[in-house]
Amino acid sequence: MEEQRAYLDSLKRDFNDYKSYLASIKNRLPQGDYEFAVADWHYDSTNPKWPHDAWIQEIKIKEIAEGERNEIRKIQIEIILLGAYHDRLLKVTYEDVSTYSIMSANGQTHGDWIVDEISLSEAGLVVHEIKFRHGSFLKFEVKNLRFEEQLSSTPYSAVWVD
Repeated sequence: MEEQRAYLDSLKRDFNDYKSYLASIKNRLPQGDYEFAVADWHYDSTNPKWPHDAWIQEIKIKEIAEGERNEIRKIQIEIILLGAYHDRLLKVTYEDVSTYSIMSANGQTHGDWIVDEISLSEAGLVVHEIKFRHGSFLKFEVKNLRFEEQLSSTPYSAVWVD
């Protein structure tokens, strides 16, 4: 019992430190990214938008081309997840991606979204790191991210509709 209480106290301290860190970088984050990071629903297990326990449905990597010869190129990545309550899809779009890493730990499935963290890189870009139950890990360094949700009446076969 003592060990469990110490562990929970440690988690609470870590979370409070994270919230303090987010407050310290608030003015350097795009407003939408900050709102995503501090949203009450982001940490509320009773809210169906809560990303914890969501499952990856798909990851799309796009090269957005502009210019006379499409020579100006930017990377955009979309992650579409089946929400924890299986009643909606969650989409995180990473715009103007500088670097990204997608690591699968077991080569089969990512498992449940466990925890994520927003921070700033040395270059002043937004860093979003996500850890999944089976050890998979996603990391993006971007100018901006966008979060959207879409309700679904067919949860296990749901497809994002633009």
